[in-house]
Amino acid sequence: MKKLLLLICCLFYLNHIQAQMVFENKDQRWNITGVASNDDFTAIFCDITILNNKPGCFDAHELDENASIYITGAFGKYKLVQSNYEGYYKPWNRYYKVTYWNYYMNGNKNKVVHATFYFPRVPAGVTNIKWHFNGGVGNSDFKRNNYQCPSFIVNNLEIPNNRNTTAQTSYTEYNLRKFWDNSPASPIEGIYNFISTSNPNYWGSNRHKLAVVKEKDVYKIIYIHGSNHEIWKEGELKGTFTATTTPGLYKVNYWYLDNKMLSKADFYLEYHDKRITLYDTKNYVETIFMKLYPENDIEFSMVEQVKTEKSNAPKELKGNGSGFFVGKNIIATNNHVVEGANEIKVLIQTASDVKTFSTKVLCVDKINDLALLMIDDMEFQHLTTLPYNIYQRTIDVGSSIFTMGYPMVQAMGSEIKVTDGIISAKTGYEGQISSYQISAPIQPGNSGGPMFDKGGNLVGITSAGIQGANNVGYAIKSSYLYQLIDAAPITIEDITDKSPKPTVFTEQIKEFAPYVVMVLIY
Repeated sequence: MKKLLLLICCLFYLNHIQAQMVFENKDQRWNITGVASNDDFTAIFCDITILNNKPGCFDAHELDENASIYITGAFGKYKLVQSNYEGYYKPWNRYYKVTYWNYYMNGNKNKVVHATFYFPRVPAGVTNIKWHFNGGVGNSDFKRNNYQCPSFIVNNLEIPNNRNTTAQTSYTEYNLRKFWDNSPASPIEGIYNFISTSNPNYWGSNRHKLAVVKEKDVYKIIYIHGSNHEIWKEGELKGTFTATTTPGLYKVNYWYLDNKMLSKADFYLEYHDKRITLYDTKNYVETIFMKLYPENDIEFSMVEQVKTEKSNAPKELKGNGSGFFVGKNIIATNNHVVEGANEIKVLIQTASDVKTFSTKVLCVDKINDLALLMIDDMEFQHLTTLPYNIYQRTIDVGSSIFTMGYPMVQAMGSEIKVTDGIISAKTGYEGQISSYQISAPIQPGNSGGPMFDKGGNLVGITSAGIQGANNVGYAIKSSYLYQLIDAAPITIEDITDKSPKPTVFTEQIKEFAPYVVMVLIY
C-alpha cells in the first residue's frame, strides 16, 4: 500500500504537510498526511488508525454506477457523486459525497488504513479549501447504533494549486480595437458579447465578453471580462478553433470552462450574420455571442472576392442544405438554401455509390420559401418512380412525423440523419398558415429536407428551427409544394409508385434515403 501511495503521489503536485489530526474518538483517529493536485484532480491523503475492535465506517448512500470520482482505501476503489448542498467546497459551492465506502475495524486494532479522497481539481489560484467529511447515517437503527461514522470539518486546508491552466496573451480590448482601426480584420475576428444560451444552468450567470483573433491558420478566443469568478484576467486564452471544409463552421480545438478546467465536451462554432454560435455537441447546448466590433465584414468580403476572381481560384463551397426528388430530375428544397448561389450541385448517396451532379434553378416561391432545381448533368440517369406520395391536405395536430436531411455535416458526418416527432401546431412561426410547428429539431443543413408521416406520405418540407429551443422546428406544408410543381414552367410528370408503401419505420427510411439529397452551394 505504501508503494501504491508513493506512485499516486508522483502523479500529482504533492503538498507535503506535517500530519494533521482532524478527528479522534475512542474508536479511530484520522490524520491528513498530504494534499495534491494535477490537471484533473485534487486529492487528500489520510491515515486512519483503528483504535478499537468495533464494526467499521461507512456511508449509507446507495452506490451510483455513473459516478466518476473515486476514493481509494484498503479495500478497493469506491465512487463519489456530486452533491447539491452548498458551501462546503468553496468557492464553487458544491461538494462530493462518498456513495459507498467501508473499512472494518473488527479484529484490526492499531491497524492503519491509507485512504485517498479524489475530487475535481479546484480552480487555478485557489490555495485553501474547506473539507467537510460526513460519515453518513445508517439506514437502520442497528447501523446507526453500532457503526462508527465520523463527521468533521477542516477549515483552510492548504493545497498546492498555483499553476494556471490557461495562457496569458498580450491582447486587450483596447489594443485590439486600436489595431483593427488601422488594419482590416477577417470577417470572424472581433469583439463579441454573450447574448443567450439554450441551457442557462449549463452556462451559469456569466455574461462573457470575448475577442476572436486570427494567428496564421488558428483563431484564438481571448477572455475580456464577464466571468463571475475573479480567477479570469483580461487577455487570458479561453480556447482556439480552426476552419473546416464547410464555410462558416469551425472546430473548437479546446475550450476552458469557467473554473479554468479543460472541457471534455466536443465543441463546434458557427459564424453567421455577425454572430457566433458555440455548439456543445455532447451536451446539446447552443450559446450565442453577438459581434460588437469591428463592422467590416462586407468590405473584407469584397476584397477577398476580387482576389479570388483575379487568381481564377475554384469556387468555394459556401454551405449545404437538403433536398428531395419530386420528379424524374427535379429536386425540391428551400428558396433560402439556394438564393444568391453562384453554382448549385446535389450530392446523391446510394448503398453502393456517391455522385455529385450540377443543377439549375427551375422556379422559386419566395413567399413560401420553396424552390425547384433541375439536374442538367448529362451523366444523370432520370428516375422512373418515387417511393412516396406528395400529400395535398393538412394533417392533424398530434400526427407522428419524421424528417430526413443533412444537418451540420462537418460536425455530425455526411450520413443522412433521421429525427422523429409530432405535429405540434397547424401554424408556423408567428402564426404562418403555410407551415407546421413540429417537435422534431431542425438544425443548419436540415433546411429543404422532406418530412413524412408514418404512412409514407410527404407532408412537409423542413425550413427552420429556433435557437435555444431544442424541440421546436417548422416545416412548410406539402400542399404549397404541390402548387409550385403545378405552376412550374415545364410539365413535371407524376412518377409516384402507386404500390403499397412499407409501414415499418426502418424499412421506410431505407427506401426513402436514396431520394433525399445534399444540396451544395457555391
